[in-house]
Amino acid sequence: MVTKKNTNFHFNIILCGFMGCGKTTVGRHLALQSGLQFIDTDYCIETEVGLSVSQIFATYGEAHFRKLEKNCIKKASAAPTPVIISSGGGSILNIENIVNLKKSGKIFLLYAPLDTIISRLGTSTTATRPLIPNKSSIYELFFSRREKYLQAADFIISTDKSVSAICSEILDLAKIQTEQKN
Repeated sequence: MVTKKNTNFHFNIILCGFMGCGKTTVGRHLALQSGLQFIDTDYCIETEVGLSVSQIFATYGEAHFRKLEKNCIKKASAAPTPVIISSGGGSILNIENIVNLKKSGKIFLLYAPLDTIISRLGTSTTATRPLIPNKSSIYELFFSRREKYLQAADFIISTDKSVSAICSEILDLAKIQTEQKN
């Protein structure tokens, strides 16, 4: 049974990281543990458009998706009370997204080694992951984004532990940040 921790955070908890690092899974667990609302930007976009991320990429292109993503992040960042936001893997490519996210919260980079990500993505194809048509594109994308993730992050959380341990680490760090502000 999951017990709610006391969360008097004055900021959003933002999860960022490469695809397959566990943002959605960790975000859902954090929401259960903290009582905060969970916003998954990819899911919000899919719900708004009525298409999967892959279908949006195929039908309208990446530029259109990134525009939708920017609007979703701006809206999520402006939530009236603190929330947990799982940002899409490519959201850090747009400086406006980073600015909006940092204005409203702390960015927690969920970091997994490339081998772990490849294992987690398994047999993903462009049908589910539009930017990885093959294994070599995972390497290229991972290394092209790694520095941007590191620059955007307020905290780096290794995902080489259980989801419960990851959530506890994030909530403990958020609590410390809240206490320092008060």
